[in-house]
Amino acid sequence: WSYKVNEEVGGKFWNLAQGGCGIQTDYRLLLAWKDTLKIKNIFHYTVPWPRYEFFNEKEMIYLTPHNKNIKPYKWKFFVDILSGEEYCNYNQMVYINAIRGVSHEIGCNYYYLTDKILDEFPENDNSLRARDLKHYTVGSSEFLYEKMMECYNDKA
Repeated sequence: WSYKVNEEVGGKFWNLAQGGCGIQTDYRLLLAWKDTLKIKNIFHYTVPWPRYEFFNEKEMIYLTPHNKNIKPYKWKFFVDILSGEEYCNYNQMVYINAIRGVSHEIGCNYYYLTDKILDEFPENDNSLRARDLKHYTVGSSEFLYEKMMECYNDKA
């Protein structure tokens, strides 16, 4: 969907998403690149999945359901605290607001959609599925493109 949005909007296209990571990674990468790239628009689709990153002076610690190398005490904290729907939604809104703040600071537009938009997508989607059968179908990707363009056109 993001490539199609860029085809219509124009300009350089930078995809700062990182597979298997979450909104904290999105924010960290934006901070790292904001002074290097000339960003005019940020189009952001975000899902409040429990994917977190923490760091100290020695390491990056990724807490995700797919990370099998998490120590038991970290896993318990992840499952008991960080994976609940309420905290995931809270974390998502914190970082949406943080990204909005960075976009304001650098003078670019910020358009975002959350997974709630897919509640409007028809359940009988018979379009081509992703090659791994887990990611979005062609139909749902097209739907995200259309909804993001609505956000863009509403602000224009």
